[in-house]
Amino acid sequence: MADPQHLTIPLSPLNVRGDPGLHKETLAYARPGTEVTYTGSTRTVDGVVWYLVRFEDPLRGTVFGWVSSYYLSTGRSRGGFEPETVPERFTILTNADVLESGGALMGITSNWLQIRDGPTGDYAVVDAPEWGRVVRWTGRYIEEGGHTWYEVIHNKDTRGWARGDRVEQFVPHPDAPAAPEGRSGHR
Repeated sequence: MADPQHLTIPLSPLNVRGDPGLHKETLAYARPGTEVTYTGSTRTVDGVVWYLVRFEDPLRGTVFGWVSSYYLSTGRSRGGFEPETVPERFTILTNADVLESGGALMGITSNWLQIRDGPTGDYAVVDAPEWGRVVRWTGRYIEEGGHTWYEVIHNKDTRGWARGDRVEQFVPHPDAPAAPEGRSGHR
């Protein structure tokens, strides 16, 4: 990375440290989605590249500190894991029956379903519908990291990847009234 630029902390809270290194003093915490400005200074400590950044902390004001480059991105996902990298990184499989039928409804079985723009935790969460909601599986899936990831659509406009152990085939109760789009009708 060369000139100063705006970067984003996409995935989890990040320690902003006084010096580069995992065991150095934490000056502040930057929340996911926080924009930081890379100053152009870089150091490598224990095989990790650290960037000197500036950001506005709500409690401390302007903070200059060091963050691991592993957790920064020019977009929403961790660097190198943008949505367009999915086809080149993974083999996308297809369930032809589901694909031809226009998809299959899947009920969310966890408190929140993290729909990501790629099939690992390195990709950003684009939506997080709660338990009781329904998503549509497109028929495309990926086996990665011991999990099956389904390509799903939520509320007609959000498309992404969700872990298979967080959803199950949705079968409405035969006496249930029709549910509004996006709701499963049970809680």
